[in-house]
Amino acid sequence: MRHPARSPRLTVTSSGRVQRHGSDFRVGGANAFQLITNDYPSPRLMAPEEIDALLARCQALDVGVLRAHTLAASVGSPHTLVTGVSGTGPHPTIGYDPEVWATIDYAVTQAGKLGIYLVAPFVDELGYYHGGKRHWVNFRRPGSVSMDSNVKAANSPTQRAAENAFYQDQQIVWDFEQFIRDWLNHVNSRTGIAFKDDPTLSVVQVGNELWTAAQDARGWVADKAAVIKSVAPDTLVMDSGADGLQVEDMAWASPHVDILETHVYSSFGAGDVRRMADFAKTHGKAFAVGEYAWSTAGAPDVEAAVRRSRNVFTSALWSLQNDADLHNQGAPYGSDDVAFYVPGKDDVQRAAVARVTRHHRKLARGA
Repeated sequence: MRHPARSPRLTVTSSGRVQRHGSDFRVGGANAFQLITNDYPSPRLMAPEEIDALLARCQALDVGVLRAHTLAASVGSPHTLVTGVSGTGPHPTIGYDPEVWATIDYAVTQAGKLGIYLVAPFVDELGYYHGGKRHWVNFRRPGSVSMDSNVKAANSPTQRAAENAFYQDQQIVWDFEQFIRDWLNHVNSRTGIAFKDDPTLSVVQVGNELWTAAQDARGWVADKAAVIKSVAPDTLVMDSGADGLQVEDMAWASPHVDILETHVYSSFGAGDVRRMADFAKTHGKAFAVGEYAWSTAGAPDVEAAVRRSRNVFTSALWSLQNDADLHNQGAPYGSDDVAFYVPGKDDVQRAAVARVTRHHRKLARGA
């Protein structure tokens, strides 16, 4: 399948169907958290040839939607888009690294030329190298949160309480909302098109796996979706689903949220995809499997469930990498977090590449 260059903006119908040019749009997806920055084997910005190589792998795999954390949630590594914040009130001054902007501009431009849509989460629950909500807290409250990625809300009540300032401290809330506005209003130095107007960025995501928002900050996702729509009314907004539909957060009831999303690992299966997709459809939302474990025994059934659920517009495997990218390279096949290489480094991987490519082609043609 050839994706047309500079694909048009995507829309969502009242019945939860993602469309392009008035026709249902369903396409294979992948995650590549290292599209802009990479910490393997050492922290660095991705070079243009690395970005091109990754996008070429997307084409070979018939990927039409690429979800990349470092497109926006890039506040944590030595090569960070957001360098700091200053000032007080609703209009803080945020420092940005022009070299990182230039790398983002390049990736967006190249993806647009290939007709590949990019999905950008604005923040991450976790504090990995590319950064998360703890980094926003640390800008205003240095030393109040642990910056050790092994210490997280899931295993430390102290860390969870400290990170909740991301949701509750009004200055930090304003900081993050200003960042959203700045990112959407950024004009690509290569194309002259603001991100909010670029069809390549038709979909943005409030955040990645923000389960603490659902439990500790009811309504936060819906509020941030409204901020996004106030700047970019034609941009589709995906919620921050992780383990289920985060019903507590009421994102499904927000008129500003267009797409509900979940991540399917060993704790979820094909039945969950069908159930969640039906829930989304009932509330007039499209649905996306934002991440799924491609190497598990249940992966083929998950893919089949995606194809059968007509309001699921993409399923994005975790995670696509270039040959030199070493994230979880040694993870055993069948586990939840296994590097995906194209065309594959052994017969088992090559068979999986062939299976996933077939899935993507069937999804695109409605089979």
